[in-house]
Amino acid sequence: MDELTTEIKELVLANRVYHPKESTKTITQVINNNQTIINYVANLDTIVKLNELSKYQKIDIMDYESKLEGCFEHNVERFKKDSFRGNFQYRPDHFFEMIHDITLSKQKGFEDLCVFYNKDEDRLYVSLGNGKWENYQRDPGVYFLVDSIVKFCLENYEMYLIRKLEDDDYSLADKVSLKDSLVEYYAFIATFNVLPVVQGKSDSQIMFNEDHEEYCDNINPNDIEGHRIVDKYSKLYHSTKTKLHDSDIRHMVKEVISVIKTTTKTNIKELNKRIMGILNVDEAFRKTILQ
Repeated sequence: MDELTTEIKELVLANRVYHPKESTKTITQVINNNQTIINYVANLDTIVKLNELSKYQKIDIMDYESKLEGCFEHNVERFKKDSFRGNFQYRPDHFFEMIHDITLSKQKGFEDLCVFYNKDEDRLYVSLGNGKWENYQRDPGVYFLVDSIVKFCLENYEMYLIRKLEDDDYSLADKVSLKDSLVEYYAFIATFNVLPVVQGKSDSQIMFNEDHEEYCDNINPNDIEGHRIVDKYSKLYHSTKTKLHDSDIRHMVKEVISVIKTTTKTNIKELNKRIMGILNVDEAFRKTILQ
């Protein structure tokens, strides 16, 4: 092979286009900067993120009572009537599912994220609507959630079971199953010191339902005679409560707290993804979040 002449070498070098590799340092800086932003967003106060996201999307965060209604109203209406003969005998897992449903955000815009757990503060935050939040220490917050679900939905479930237990049309086997369900329910609410609906009610209030024309939810129990039924089931509640062991109570509370923590962690992880997605395409939103 002939040697390249001096003239050819100079011509090649003069016309050569250089393509320097991107600096490894520059790539590392980009990665580090992006990770810094991700960490910043992850550590940003959840209420701040929700408020900024709701303003950006022009939506309001739902209040907790509206979430309760949306989750459980369908079953509540069924419990109020005996004409619906379907099987609504909850098991303990169903109560955990109810906690899951009320704490899980199913909306893409997170407008139904009404409850979240702040692990740094060990507190539960509950939406009051209009950007306002109530917060509780963890255990009182858990008791509040259970109590509110009982008051909105499960009191009607309790009356539903009692009416079926007092109905002569049901077989002995059916009544054994119904009583088991009622005992399981009483064990659940007793764990959180929630009283049964029969407490302070009259038989008429428990036994009447919306299939009766004379149904009234505001009857004064002192004006009506008849407490045989409520006395019987009050005794069943207290008997169930006294049989609970401390280990049973700790286990039940731990299960509910675990559901809330797991669901909240999922919610906040998805919320952070949503914030990062908008932040990467909207400079104004980016400046607001990273100010």
